[in-house]
Amino acid sequence: MLNSMSPRMRITIGLGSVLLGAVFLGIVPNRREAVLEGRQRLCESLAVNSSVLISRDDTRRLQAILTYLVAREGDLLSAGIRQADGKLIVDVGNHSKHWREFAGEFSDDSQIYVPLNNQEGEWGSIEARFQPLSGNLLFELQHNPWVRLVGFVAGVSMICWYFYLGKLLEAMNPSKAVPGRVRSALDTLAEGLLVVDRKGRIVLCNQTLAQTLGQDADKLVATSIVDLPWELDQTSTSGVREFPWERILGGDQTVTHATLKLRDCDGDLRIFQTNCAPVIGQEDQIRGAVCSFEDVTVLESQKSQLAVSQATAIAASKAKSEFLANMSHEIRTPMNAILGFTDVLRRGMYEDEVQQAEYLDTIHRSGQHLLHLINDILDLSKVEAGRLEVEQILCSPHQLILDVVNTLQVRADEKHIRLECVTPGGIPEIIETDQARLRQIITNLVGNAIKFTSEGGVTVSARFLPGEQPKLQIDVTDTGVGISEDAQKKVFEPFTQADGSITRKFGGTGLGLTISKQFAKAMGGSLTVHSEPGVGSTFSIVIGTGEIDSDVRILDIGEFGERSGEAKVTSGPAKTFRFDASRILLVDDGEANRQLVLLVLQRNGLLVETAVNGQEAVDKAAVSDYDVILMDMQMPVMDGYTATSLLRERGHETPIVALTANAMRGDKERCLDAGCNHFLSKPIEIDVLLELLASLLNAPECSAEDVGALPASPSIPAVVAGPAPVLDVEPRSEESMPTEESRPLSGNVFAADTSLDKVLRTVEPAVVRPAVSSAGPPVISTLPMDDPEFCEIVVGFVDRLHGQIDLLDVAWQERNLDALGSLAHWLKGAAGTVGFREFTGPGSALMEAAREQRTDEIDGLLLEIHSLAERIQVPLSNAR
Repeated sequence: MLNSMSPRMRITIGLGSVLLGAVFLGIVPNRREAVLEGRQRLCESLAVNSSVLISRDDTRRLQAILTYLVAREGDLLSAGIRQADGKLIVDVGNHSKHWREFAGEFSDDSQIYVPLNNQEGEWGSIEARFQPLSGNLLFELQHNPWVRLVGFVAGVSMICWYFYLGKLLEAMNPSKAVPGRVRSALDTLAEGLLVVDRKGRIVLCNQTLAQTLGQDADKLVATSIVDLPWELDQTSTSGVREFPWERILGGDQTVTHATLKLRDCDGDLRIFQTNCAPVIGQEDQIRGAVCSFEDVTVLESQKSQLAVSQATAIAASKAKSEFLANMSHEIRTPMNAILGFTDVLRRGMYEDEVQQAEYLDTIHRSGQHLLHLINDILDLSKVEAGRLEVEQILCSPHQLILDVVNTLQVRADEKHIRLECVTPGGIPEIIETDQARLRQIITNLVGNAIKFTSEGGVTVSARFLPGEQPKLQIDVTDTGVGISEDAQKKVFEPFTQADGSITRKFGGTGLGLTISKQFAKAMGGSLTVHSEPGVGSTFSIVIGTGEIDSDVRILDIGEFGERSGEAKVTSGPAKTFRFDASRILLVDDGEANRQLVLLVLQRNGLLVETAVNGQEAVDKAAVSDYDVILMDMQMPVMDGYTATSLLRERGHETPIVALTANAMRGDKERCLDAGCNHFLSKPIEIDVLLELLASLLNAPECSAEDVGALPASPSIPAVVAGPAPVLDVEPRSEESMPTEESRPLSGNVFAADTSLDKVLRTVEPAVVRPAVSSAGPPVISTLPMDDPEFCEIVVGFVDRLHGQIDLLDVAWQERNLDALGSLAHWLKGAAGTVGFREFTGPGSALMEAAREQRTDEIDGLLLEIHSLAERIQVPLSNAR
């Protein structure tokens, strides 16, 4: 029957039972009345006994009785016997002090007197002074029955009801009322689950949500759901924020896909998709709400990232569209000139050769401009692909800056503006940096400065910044249009120039500065700009120089020019050896290399046979015995690596010396792994080669007279080779590329007895040669040019050089990087071998740039090679 009662009825019955128990135990009767009644009875008893003792005139015993009662009764303060005349004949407990006269005839709660009579009438009275029942709060509380009742009820509640009501509330807990198997099923849900009553108090929480909150599910019961760390984004139509379950309790049927944010136990923000539905009780009344919470934090994060990606894609698409529009304009402009003037020339629509040359120059400039556009795009692609690499090598900053200035001097002259270079305070003669990257940066900056300058000029200023980490600062200052402050913030961004009008007026893709800044950053430096519209701009690059030793000279640009023109001094006579007609097989596909080495070896008494590729060398070694094989490693048909490996497989133990222009890290190991015994890099040092052969052949050192040593090289008159005639034709396919043998040179004067018809034969170049300046120190071979045979080798090389450079241009125009690398390999080895070591650096850099597809460097290297070729000087007197 108890289970069928409501909780309220159960509690009421419990309280009533407690009250009935209090009445039954006698706690309710009036304590005050009982005390007064007891005091009155005590006084009446005293009065009876006192009357008897007084009649016997026994005051001594009466004194003893009163003294005993005052001592025993705690509430009795004093007592006395007073005669009718007011005389106090018995005084116990200092009664005269405690007693006060009555205002009336009746006793009160603290003073009681009882009359004493004898046969003659009223004799006197007995007086008793008690503790007052009113005015003492503590006494009242201690003896108030209601206070004691409340204390009793509270004590029983704390002891008995704690367990009774605990069991009762546990029976009322909805979470406990749910069967265990059902609750276990709710706890395994991936979604959080909450049930709240009409007041928003939690009556059920599953483990999924409790774990997210870092709390016990049972302890969350009876707490308010709004006290959880929610972050609400939604608002009602009235503008007041509300939770989805509040809408349910307000009368809504369901709420779906509401988004709520909640801080979890770690403080991280979690995003939930919430669905709520009402809990219907009797008479279809809403008793609460059940809510599910699906964690969509990852999904929302992905949506946010997707939105960002979409915005980025839209921005990229817009930038691409703008870039394509700009590139369309940039490409069509030179193409219009190329196609238009080509059509004019095809139709013969020119008045004379001067006008024809003008049209050809226009086509040439437009082609170069188009080529630069394509190169800039390729450079940026390489930077964005993360394939940018830098190297630290020793180089001359003076020579590098002069090369750039000399190369771009023609463009400055065309615009009638000044281009100069200064080095206030001087700069180190040698620094350690990435020469190719630095050259390209300076070329971009100076080229831009010339493009945006119409009056005044451009100054390249280099200064040395000493310190613990010494640096070189190069400023390129112009008097051009300048850049606004806002445009300076984005001038280094891809496809960006100062503004649209600048782009339309001056052209360009806006990639040069972007690439230059990336190069500077990769080199551990920086590139900055300071500009004022209408005044000009200064672009400053700062790079590290590496450690500068105390013996490194600090030179001004003028001092460097003077020193670079000084005559080279030989260190002394070379060693000579007696080889006793040993047999040498020289394998090299380069004609100049074979001729030079053949001449040197024959003059030292060696018997030399030659082969032009690895297959020919293998065939000759199969039928003849050689004391040493000199093997070039990069050749057509069969390279030196394959040939060497094949010879070793066939049992040949002949010493093989690798002669190769590949001198990068790992090249020597590769040659030795193939079976070579020794490694020499091109350009070949004659003395080093002879000493190595002497060691291999056990040849003793001897005097020069014994073998006819090479004569010393006196000062030889020379003639500067003039520029070759330039013709512009359509690009050729790879199949129509001229061969080395069929590609003659024009424009060099060699000797008086060499016919001009033979030397200055005209050709049709395959490509447009870039316009270069011949300014700079002359390029002279270090071979003994007073010897006719050596002079003939140098003349033959120079005769072939321009043809090879044309092939370089063809390969680059057709983007045949393999062919470009092979030609650069030839240039590096052959030019150095015949004494033109100035070509070794750019030739090696061009070979590596082609092999690693560093296309951004190729234009500058080709310009440097062209400039060196135009400055070659050969003697007249000894050429045959």
